[in-house]
Amino acid sequence: MRFNFKSLLLWFLIYHFLIESGINSFVRSGKMDPISLTDTAFSFTSPFAFFLYWLFCYIVLYKFYPTRKWVHIILGLILSLILPGLFRYLVEQKLSYYLFDITNYRREVSLSFYIREQYLYGISYITPAAIYYFVRYSLFNKKRERELILENEKMKLSALRSQVNPHFLLNSLNNIQSLAYMKSDKVLPAIEQLSDLLKYTLYQDAEWTTFENELDLVKKYIALEKIRYAYDFEMRMDIDQEVMHVSIPPYVLLPLFENAFKHADLKSKSHPFTISIKPTSQGIQIHSSNKIGTHSKDNSGGVGLSNLRKRLELIFENKASLKITKKELVFSIDILIPTR
Repeated sequence: MRFNFKSLLLWFLIYHFLIESGINSFVRSGKMDPISLTDTAFSFTSPFAFFLYWLFCYIVLYKFYPTRKWVHIILGLILSLILPGLFRYLVEQKLSYYLFDITNYRREVSLSFYIREQYLYGISYITPAAIYYFVRYSLFNKKRERELILENEKMKLSALRSQVNPHFLLNSLNNIQSLAYMKSDKVLPAIEQLSDLLKYTLYQDAEWTTFENELDLVKKYIALEKIRYAYDFEMRMDIDQEVMHVSIPPYVLLPLFENAFKHADLKSKSHPFTISIKPTSQGIQIHSSNKIGTHSKDNSGGVGLSNLRKRLELIFENKASLKITKKELVFSIDILIPTR
């Protein structure tokens, strides 16, 4: 929390002239006295001394309360009660008498009596100064907590996004490894496809992209996957052209296709992998479905979809949704992304 002298002075002036002086006057006489700085010779020195109560108390709390140095706080507050009274005594009793032959109190008043007399003044200014500090400190802590939460969310999101590229790269390298093991002439085209994909993943560091860019990534991914399959498979896409330039977080569509290649029955003619993307009143609705395959599943699977769910929660909170449905042999994913 930064030390804001202007704010400190402003709230002192509001308290001194509008609350302390005004309310006390109203309680005593039933009316508010007009604000005047020329009523007495001490109209400047007395408010300055009162401000010292306010300032010293605030500085003590500002310096020592965040680290809970209670001894320093207690000694500091005691000095905050004594030093402004000492200042008033020296200026209004000694210096003013020496220069102008006038005093604020009776000439014979002692220093100890003067400081005791200022005790109530000190309490009446130190108390609101402490309240002012703790209000600012509380607001500062709440703001800092919000910022820390936001930074933590950003760090989580960054960590999740960093998991997408290695996960995708691992799958692609496994594909190329299989081709190399079989000494297939498809190895070089596969490497070329992977190179194109990595260019996107390496340079895609923006927080938002479009469906058009995501679909271009998906098409390259499908072309890379097709290289390792000995049979043709069908993937049906129903994409409303209105969504093509809508902003979305990167790597929203890719996990759906990754999941299909790992777990779907791509030979199924009656229920091939299908995906539809359409605008709705609530946002963009993405629906995919496929027949569940009978082949063995990758033990490390599930990272893509769980990763995607977490990223959507961090970015959109409760405004986005990802729902997975398994009914008989059909696996469906429904995603709702609110439009920006």
